[in-house]
Amino acid sequence: MNIEIKDINRITLTGRIISRDNEYEIKRADGEAVETFYRMLLNIKRLSDTKDNLPVIISSKFDSKEYKVGDYVTVNGIIKTRNYTDSEGKNHTSVFVYALDILCGDEVEKEDDQNSVELTGTICKKSDMRITASGRKITDIILAVHRTKNPRSKSDYIPCILWGKNAAEVAKLSIGTVISVTGRFQSRYYYKNDEERVAYEVSTVSYSVADTDDTQNTKESE
Repeated sequence: MNIEIKDINRITLTGRIISRDNEYEIKRADGEAVETFYRMLLNIKRLSDTKDNLPVIISSKFDSKEYKVGDYVTVNGIIKTRNYTDSEGKNHTSVFVYALDILCGDEVEKEDDQNSVELTGTICKKSDMRITASGRKITDIILAVHRTKNPRSKSDYIPCILWGKNAAEVAKLSIGTVISVTGRFQSRYYYKNDEERVAYEVSTVSYSVADTDDTQNTKESE
């Protein structure tokens, strides 16, 4: 029995705001601002005590509570991507969380950092599996996730990494395969041309391949 494939994009983050900046405004034809968006960085601790600083875009409609640096908040939203060209004409992709709901203060059940992601989408790009310096298997993929149920709608192209046995298995999948992944959204720092840069990606804990019947096979990281 064939099943209807529905793309999924969910993320929940709980952490502390460490920066907040004005992002951009949507304006009417007369130039008056209709809605303002802000960029915040949330500092979230992993189980290993490593900390991620994750970008969150929020609408001014949430600003009745004046979220500020130092506040401990929970953000429920989606991961989005945006292509842009810098001043030198180079193309880039921005990856960020778009907030759909924010809880703050007494609304946050407890100060317990959390970072959980659930995605279902189509593999549109992938790397060959490789071995890290520490001996771990790793595979990178780009998951195309539609923003609506309409297959012609815009998609977000979300970078994901898989480890161990999962990396080996997903490296063998074909472009166009629909999979679901769970994991965390993370920041990763690296150097290019002696300049420190940061990448944002989903580090997966488990994945499943959409079958042609009513079942799915779920695989967890080693």
